[in-house]
This record gives sequence, structure tokens and C-alpha cells, in this order.
Amino acid sequence: RLVACHGISERSSTARCRPTWSFALRCFFTRGFFVHLISFRAMYSSTDTIAALSTPVGESGIAVIRMSGAQALEIAASLTRTPAGRPLEDPLEHRRLYHAHFVSPSGERIDDVMLAVMRGPESYTGDDVIELSCHGGFAVVGRILETLFSAGVRPAEAGEFTRRAFLNGQMDLIQAE
Repeated sequence: RLVACHGISERSSTARCRPTWSFALRCFFTRGFFVHLISFRAMYSSTDTIAALSTPVGESGIAVIRMSGAQALEIAASLTRTPAGRPLEDPLEHRRLYHAHFVSPSGERIDDVMLAVMRGPESYTGDDVIELSCHGGFAVVGRILETLFSAGVRPAEAGEFTRRAFLNGQMDLIQAE
């Protein structure tokens, strides 16, 4: 069971504790790092494929959606097509940028995207990472995330990409904080 600490000020080392998920994430980056890190590892598998919006929420010209995990490359390949309508090449090459159409499982075109491929362990998290650069409207971003989640991708928790990078040895504790 997670115990989350809140009410910690810079001048005080005392805290009120209660079990809750949202406050536990704050403790992950502030106080009791190793204790909460061990608790997080027990709750979630580091092999889950996760995704989240990497750019600020709101209308913009371009939005970036990051996906990381064991199935990231396969899911991205199954939901993208070349502008000619063919599947992307297999396997997706490391450190390559692809222009593609993001499609629903039924084949309906959702948006034109740029797909950046970073294979683990040479990525931020140490896992396979896909970054989708798409148009930044609420409807497009929402539809892409909804499609990813229905394909088996789990929404990332706050700080989860950095936590994976730390657990996979991509950064040390000081860099993670």
C-alpha cells in the first residue's frame, strides 16, 4: 500500500501521510524517493506500453505524443500507413523520422504525422520510444490518444517516463530529481 506524504515545506521535514495515488507522485520527486520508487515498481510493470502528450495541453500548431514500452514499435506500425496507403517498412529503423498517416484500427485516416523512432536502450527511457508529431487541435490529439489506448497502451502517470529512465539506468538520481 502506498503512503503519500503531503504538506512538506522546504523549512519543515514533517509531513502528514495518507494513502492516495496523486500525492504519491509528488513524493516521488520530492521526499522519500527510494521508498516510493520501490512501491511504484510493485504496482506497475515496467514492460507496460505507456503514452502521454509531451507538449502542453491546449490548441497549438503541433502536438507531440510520446509512447514507450515493449510494444511501442508494433503498435505504431499497426496504426500508421505511408502516404501511399501501405504499411510502414518492417522493422522501423532506429533514429529515423517517417512521414505517415495515423489511422484507426478500421483504416480510417485520422491525421498526417511525423513518426520518430528511438529504439532502446539508446532512448530517453531505455525502452523503445515512438514520438508522434501531429496537428495540435484538441480533437486530433484526443482521437490519437483514444486510438492508442484502445490498442492496449496505458496512459502514463506524471513522471513515469523519467522514472523508467532512472530504473533503466539512463540517468542517476540527481538528474531524475
